Amino acid sequence: MSAHLTTAAVRRPVTTVVVYAAAVLLGLYSFFQMGVDFLPDVEVQKLAIKTECPGVAAIDIEEEVTQTIEASLSGLYNIRNMRSVSRDDRSMVYLEFSWDANMDLTFIKVRNKLDRVQQLLPEFAARPTILRFDPAASPFMTLAVSGDRIEHPVSDADYRAALVELKNI
Repeated sequence: MSAHLTTAAVRRPVTTVVVYAAAVLLGLYSFFQMGVDFLPDVEVQKLAIKTECPGVAAIDIEEEVTQTIEASLSGLYNIRNMRSVSRDDRSMVYLEFSWDANMDLTFIKVRNKLDRVQQLLPEFAARPTILRFDPAASPFMTLAVSGDRIEHPVSDADYRAALVELKNI
């Protein structure tokens, strides 16, 4: 079959050029009609539960708050990873879900489990707060301006000059 295609392409060079030109033009048209989204709408499959415990040591938070929250959330469907960090005054539990998880429904399920476990938490623990990760809410660039002379610190004028240069990009 490829021998016949090659023979036909050699015998009819104009047809071959027209077919390839049409393919290239269709590709160029499609390329320029394609939209560009620098920050696509991506739903991150992660939640964090923050519990404030003012004036309490990390070991007490670990034993009385973090482990209780972890035990209540361990039965959730689609959890890929759960990790926690207990520090003075705060407990953080990080949940990572599989990509097929419906995060709106998962958020509601986590909220319901936390409402039930609230009664088991000690009095010093505030109500747990669920935090969603939203890449669109975070900055895509951070600008830092520094100077090497102590007698002339960086001023607002320097910042505005750098901002003008960035707007020209």
